[in-house]
Amino acid sequence: MLGAFGVGGVIGAIVTARVEAAGRWRRTLACALALVGLPLAALGLAPTLPLALGLAFLGGGGMVVGEVLSETALPRLLDDSVLARAYGLVFPASIAGIVAGSLVAGPLLAAFGLTGALAVAGLFVLVVAALLLHRPLAAQPRGREVAIPA
Repeated sequence: MLGAFGVGGVIGAIVTARVEAAGRWRRTLACALALVGLPLAALGLAPTLPLALGLAFLGGGGMVVGEVLSETALPRLLDDSVLARAYGLVFPASIAGIVAGSLVAGPLLAAFGLTGALAVAGLFVLVVAALLLHRPLAAQPRGREVAIPA
């Protein structure tokens, strides 16, 4: 299974290197996250090893594509003067997410079993993808804005 995730990741890295998604990075990242979440949720239901390996392959590809897109988006979105400070926050937050996931894994397994825990993890990834795509907390315009000449 880990090998299938790894091979999917390698293929995902090759595909990512060939695709330029600068203008559509948010949609592409949401699709990559869906490519992680759906196979992850279905992995616990896979009745055969070949199907489980195929799902792991797809999930690994989505993980690497998501990683590459998120890492390369930060320098494109931020000014050079704040990039180091922002990365100084993003990296520890990413590591904290790994730690939080590790801490939640045991209780999820105890509460839902392996199939349920995988489904909850996959659903969480899909919710993050939907939030990324729809941005519900983004500032909403409060009416017409009037341009003031400088």
